[in-house]
Amino acid sequence: MRKVASLLVVVSFVFGLMSFAKPVFAGGGWRAKDWIKVQIGSPSIVAEGETIAIEAAPYIKNSRTMVPASKLLNQIGETLFEADYYMVKIYRQDKFIKFFAGARTAVVTINLPDGSQASDDFKIEVAPEIVNGIMYVPLYFVADVFGYLTSWNQKDRSIYLDLPVDTENILEPSKESVVILQVNNPVSVINGIRYIIDPAPYIKNDRTMVPVRAIVESLGQLVKYDPDSHLVEFNRGLEIVRFSTKSDQVMFQNRDDSSIYRFETLEAPPEIRNNIMYIPLRYLAELYHLDVKWEANLKKITITGNKQLITE
Repeated sequence: MRKVASLLVVVSFVFGLMSFAKPVFAGGGWRAKDWIKVQIGSPSIVAEGETIAIEAAPYIKNSRTMVPASKLLNQIGETLFEADYYMVKIYRQDKFIKFFAGARTAVVTINLPDGSQASDDFKIEVAPEIVNGIMYVPLYFVADVFGYLTSWNQKDRSIYLDLPVDTENILEPSKESVVILQVNNPVSVINGIRYIIDPAPYIKNDRTMVPVRAIVESLGQLVKYDPDSHLVEFNRGLEIVRFSTKSDQVMFQNRDDSSIYRFETLEAPPEIRNNIMYIPLRYLAELYHLDVKWEANLKKITITGNKQLITE
């Protein structure tokens, strides 16, 4: 984003905030969604695993994603359209954006603790526009102002938005591994770095299925996968662990002489989705003595493991 005007402390400005100077939020438990998937050409979005119909499909104009400013943006902030001014306001906590149809400048305002307001103008590369009576605005600008990280998936022409994860308490990666996953959310955080895992972790028959490679390699172990035999192999201390989608049996071998000395049975067989192998989280947690924190309301999983213990 590029500044066009200096920061001004104002009570009102040229277009008039009218009764919306200090917006009254809808309440009733409303909150911004932690992650959202938007697909070009699709009249629906996915917000924290819930499919929501929107009034029109997003499209691309001059390499920028334009989205309808109603149901979609209501997942990010509370949205108000003022038809008389051809203007949309998007509120979120102490900050709001004003877009005007046809104007390549957006106004961002912050309510300050002393009751005053700081307002700034920002140039936007594509002006909001009204198509078939629907106001469209540039998605990336909204995401940027309200602190969402964005990533583009060329395969299905979709955009993922997710709120930053607080990694302040993540321990030094050389000693600890921390993996943060969320059911049906393709955005993961592995040792403080965000990755897209598509498809996302999922629940099947009451078991949470997670990607093997993402977790095992976060612990400093190399994962080998043979797509022809669907065989996965990785180390655990002095052991080699092998399993395949063709069996629910896990085979353990000695690293020194490759001799097989025991088998274990998985509670559910591994599955391949989009060339990624998934197995039950519980088994990996027990195998590597991982600490697993489950937040049921968000279906969020935080997995912590000690690299030093598992590599000795």
